Amino acid sequence: MMAVLPNGSSGPTVRDVRFVGDNNRRFVLGVKHWNAAPLDISWEGNPTSGFEHKWRCFFINEFQTVMLNMPSNITRNVRWLGGVMTNWTFKRRAAGGSNASRLVFAPDWDPAIPVREPTGPDIATMIPRDAWLESYFLPSTP
Repeated sequence: MMAVLPNGSSGPTVRDVRFVGDNNRRFVLGVKHWNAAPLDISWEGNPTSGFEHKWRCFFINEFQTVMLNMPSNITRNVRWLGGVMTNWTFKRRAAGGSNASRLVFAPDWDPAIPVREPTGPDIATMIPRDAWLESYFLPSTP
């Protein structure tokens, strides 16, 4: 788990988070800001598959404007395994094109991406459940 908080009410804050390669470990990232400062999240490096960054992460955002920057190489996609909980702006910025299928949210238990058996407590016990939204459409997107 990692929490990113500003340094006081007027101090500096993290403005840029870059995920490199892939991540198959369960990871909780929480961010918070007192004044809705922007936060850019990007994926860099070479994914193991060659075309899709697989990033396992539960993301918790409080009062921070988040922009997801897609890889500049338009043949690279992102598969986010986990979930997002936010009370503020959360958008995708498509570099090199606006193909929405380049960013896919999948449940943490996606059978296509196995995870090693955890050695500690279940990660779900660490995630706040005061509000949780997992959207899906059946049988097809409207």
